[in-house]
Amino acid sequence: MSDLDIFLVHAPPNQVAKAEALYAIVSVDANGEGVCGVMTDMGWMPMVFILPHLIEPSLAALRVAASATGKHQQLRVLKFSQREVLKEIDTEQSK
Repeated sequence: MSDLDIFLVHAPPNQVAKAEALYAIVSVDANGEGVCGVMTDMGWMPMVFILPHLIEPSLAALRVAASATGKHQQLRVLKFSQREVLKEIDTEQSK
């Protein structure tokens, strides 16, 4: 896949005026933590959210997947709330 083949799959209007926190679902094992994700047609999509009401439905889906595979997994929901803008990119100027 080249850079020209990448496109936005889902771009609805934003729902939040300003993201105040970022939530991530991570798995925990003897080696540490790793961000959980779901496989899509375009590859892995991390389970990271700015809307907290999306967490519970995602946890339910992870529980179903764990049950189907028979693999017990310890999960954590993390909240990151210190905001720092590292870079602003105007995609219109990228053309």
